[in-house]
Amino acid sequence: MPLTRTLLITILLFSSFVLHADKVDKGFKALKIYNYFEAKHLFTKSMKKDPSPSSYGLSVIYSRNDNPFSNIDSAYKYIIRSENTFHLLSPKKQLSFVKYGVSKLSIDSLKGFIHSKAFEIYREKGTISALNKFINDYPTAPQCFDAIDLRNKMAFEEAKKEGTYSAYKKFIDTYPLAKELPAAKDLYAAAFFESSTKNNTIEEFEKFVREQPNSPFVEQAENSIYALSTAKKTIREYRDFIKKYPSNRNIELAWINLYALSTADYSTETLIRFKNEFPQYPFLESLMQEITLSEKQLFPVRENGKWGFIDEQGHITISCIYEWVEEYSEGLAECGLNGKSGFINKAGMLVIPFLYDEVEAFHKGFSIVKHNNRFGIINKTGKQVAPFEFDEISEFSEGFAVVEKNGRYGYLSESGILTIPFSFTKAGDFQEGLAAVEFGGQSGYINKNGQVAIPYKYDWVDNFKGGLAKVKTMKQFGVINNKGEFVIPCQYDLLGD
Repeated sequence: MPLTRTLLITILLFSSFVLHADKVDKGFKALKIYNYFEAKHLFTKSMKKDPSPSSYGLSVIYSRNDNPFSNIDSAYKYIIRSENTFHLLSPKKQLSFVKYGVSKLSIDSLKGFIHSKAFEIYREKGTISALNKFINDYPTAPQCFDAIDLRNKMAFEEAKKEGTYSAYKKFIDTYPLAKELPAAKDLYAAAFFESSTKNNTIEEFEKFVREQPNSPFVEQAENSIYALSTAKKTIREYRDFIKKYPSNRNIELAWINLYALSTADYSTETLIRFKNEFPQYPFLESLMQEITLSEKQLFPVRENGKWGFIDEQGHITISCIYEWVEEYSEGLAECGLNGKSGFINKAGMLVIPFLYDEVEAFHKGFSIVKHNNRFGIINKTGKQVAPFEFDEISEFSEGFAVVEKNGRYGYLSESGILTIPFSFTKAGDFQEGLAAVEFGGQSGYINKNGQVAIPYKYDWVDNFKGGLAKVKTMKQFGVINNKGEFVIPCQYDLLGD
C-alpha cells in the first residue's frame, strides 16, 4: 500500500508539471500566432509556477500595439518581474526556457525596447507631470537623463511665462540641479528687484539695499537712489545726497557734480569759495591746483615737430617736447610722449603719468583710458575710478557707454560710474531712452535707470528708431513700439528696415 501511494503521488506530480509546462509552451505558441487572448490567459495561469517566462510573455503582449491589452506600464512591470525571477533560477532551468526565446539577453533587449517606447509615449504627452511619472516609474531607463533635462526645460519655460520672482524661486527650489539654474537665479534676482521696487520710490530702494545686501541689483538700487535724489541736478540736491548717503557708491560722482555746478565759471573767486564751503571735498589737492592756475589760458603750439603751449601773449609757457597735445579741458591737457599718453596741468606739471595707450579728454572729472589692452576710467588725480579690467568700453550714446567684462555687459555713465551693473549677456547702445539687452537667454529693453522697460521675452531685438523696433521670437519677426506693444505681430520670416 505505501508503495502504491508513493507511485500515485509521483505520477500526479509529474502530470502536474507536464500540464503546467504545457501551459507555458501553449502560451508561447499562441503568442506566436498572435492569439493574444489565449496567450494572456495561459501565461496568467502559469505565473505562479514559472513566473519568469510567463512574465516575459505577458510583457511582450503588453508592449505591442496590435492588441487590446497594450499598456507600456504593465509591460514594464512584467519585464522587471521576469528579470528578477530569472536571476533566481538555476542555470539548467534558465537553459530550459531558451526554446521560448527567454534568456538574459532577450529580457534585457525587451526591457530596453520598453524603456525607449515608454519615453516616447510620456514625452509626447508634453507635460511636466507625464515626464515626472516616467522619471519616477522608470528610474533605470537610460532615457531618464533626457527626461530630466526636458522636464527641467519645460518647468523653466513655465516659470519664465509666469515671470514672477515666486515662480523662479519655486523652480530653483524644485530643480536645484537643473542646467537652467544660473539663468533662473538671474531672472529671480531681477524679478524680485522689480517687484520690490515697482513704485520706483527712494524708500523702496533704501529698503531693498538694507534687506538684500547680497543681491546683484544692490548697485542698481543705489544708482536709483542717486538718480531720484538728484533728479533736478541742483546744488542743493547734490549737497543733501552727500550728507544723507555717505556710503552710496555714487558719492564721488555727487561731489564731482556739486563741484562742477558750484564752480561753473572756473574763476579763482568761485574756486576759493567752494573750497571754504566744502573743506571735506575728496579732491582737495586738485582743487588747490585749479585755484592757482585758474587765471591762465593756454593754446597748443608746434615747434621743430614737437608740441607745447603758449599763453595769451604768445610766450611759450610749456616747452614743445611732446609728440602731440590737445586743448585743455577742466584744467588738464592730453599729451603724448614715447608712444604713451598722459595729462599735464597749466603749469606744465605731469599730473597723470605717461602710462596709457589711449586717453580721452576729461569730462566732469573723468577720462576713459586704455592700459595693457584693457580699458578703465581715471579721475583728475589719476585715481582709478573704474579699474583696467574692461574688455571694451563703447562710445557714449545718450549719456551711457556699454562696457564688457568677462562676457557680461553693463553701462557706465559719462562720469565713469557703473550706473547699470554687469547683468547682461549682450547689450546695445541707448537709443531713444531704451537699450536692447539680453538677460537669462532672452532679450528685452531697459531704461536709463537700469529697470526693465520691456520684458526679456524675445529671441532677438533691435535698437529703436522713430519709436519702433524689430523683434524676433520663435524664428519669426515683428515690430513693437516703445511701450512693448506689437505694431506688427511676430509672423514673418524676414522683415526689412
